[in-house]
Amino acid sequence: MTNSDSADHTVTGDAPGQFDVRAPAGQTVTFKAPTAPGTYPFHCSIHPEMHGKLIVT
Repeated sequence: MTNSDSADHTVTGDAPGQFDVRAPAGQTVTFKAPTAPGTYPFHCSIHPEMHGKLIVT
């Protein structure tokens, strides 16, 4: 994923231990996504109001 923002963020799975990766401002990072198909809600632990969904097909 690419963080095009000027602030650091994280991609942190809502379920404990799923995934948690820091995404520094302006950088691209990779992480091991879940392998089972499904929808995985996540949030930014730095900015708790930011939420999203990772969809694995």
